[in-house]
Amino acid sequence: MILFHVALGLKSGLGHLSRSITLAKDLKKKLNVSFLIPKDAVLARKILNQNNIPTFSFEKGKKINELVHIFPKNIKAIIIDISDAMYVKKPYLLTEYFHKIREKQIKLIVIDGLFKDRIICKDYPIFDILIQPYIEVNLNEKASAIKHLRGPDYVLLDNAFKKNIQIKKKYIPKLAKSIVISFGGSDPTLLTNEFCKFLTLNKEIFKEQLFTIILGPYMEKKNQYIIKNQIKELDNISIKNNIFNLKPFFDKSDLAILASGSTTRYEAASCGTPTLFFGINKDHEIQCKIYEKSACAQYLGQQSKIIKSSLLEELVSIINNKTKRYSMSKLGLNLIDGKGTSRLACEIFKIGL
Repeated sequence: MILFHVALGLKSGLGHLSRSITLAKDLKKKLNVSFLIPKDAVLARKILNQNNIPTFSFEKGKKINELVHIFPKNIKAIIIDISDAMYVKKPYLLTEYFHKIREKQIKLIVIDGLFKDRIICKDYPIFDILIQPYIEVNLNEKASAIKHLRGPDYVLLDNAFKKNIQIKKKYIPKLAKSIVISFGGSDPTLLTNEFCKFLTLNKEIFKEQLFTIILGPYMEKKNQYIIKNQIKELDNISIKNNIFNLKPFFDKSDLAILASGSTTRYEAASCGTPTLFFGINKDHEIQCKIYEKSACAQYLGQQSKIIKSSLLEELVSIINNKTKRYSMSKLGLNLIDGKGTSRLACEIFKIGL
């Protein structure tokens, strides 16, 4: 069995869970998989059940270095994806956990972040596999791993984004009229609220556009109510709740406006959807600027910029600039082949499970 242990905090959104589920689906073709989750993680359990993936629960509040003692006995490997805010700031909390895993001769596979969003600890044991599934990764950087899998060939996307040999071009209209907005599973910084205020203030300018706002399943009900109330008088905005697959929306949209979560940006690029994106975490600033150099997306800066007049100019400009959107779409379609999940599964099978 392969056990997954992923970050499930509200501020982590669904990113860690969704990409781990994507990998688990490929691995379960040959191996048994299970997710280690707290007993009170109701939504995570529901999502995993919907994907026919079993769970193994532990009591809330249990220290991470104690979890090894409750692992199922037949575990051969564990895949850990917990590079969230707490462990990035306090990586020493993981040291004993990793050492205990290795003492039990369980294969240790870690999915890590990038730059300031990485878990860095000098006392880490050597991982059997270290995965950094990002386009912006620094390939010159050394890591404590027997095998280091990183870069665009290992970007974790659902198989729905896998490319065939012939890449289908996306239709690019003269004006971008259909625009999808998604700011993550929980939107902890209330970026959706800020953007709805922006749309309300500029409703006459965008009256020809149709906006679809995706409200993530981790968003508080109170906040969902506030957002719906903000835009209730705007008939060109629709709200979608509890959406886990954004591909149909990217396929139908002329433009996407996103937060700085890497997986969602890559999904939009894979669909050929030109993208504007905000930073919601200063630790993501470096990779956001690097990603912008791929020219399939435009980085708008940190969330605070939303109140500035330059945002209006930039959005109006991209809506009217077919040439730029065509170029962004073409570059995005060729950025990722969507086969990274299959490659990772093959590499994991090789370590003798």
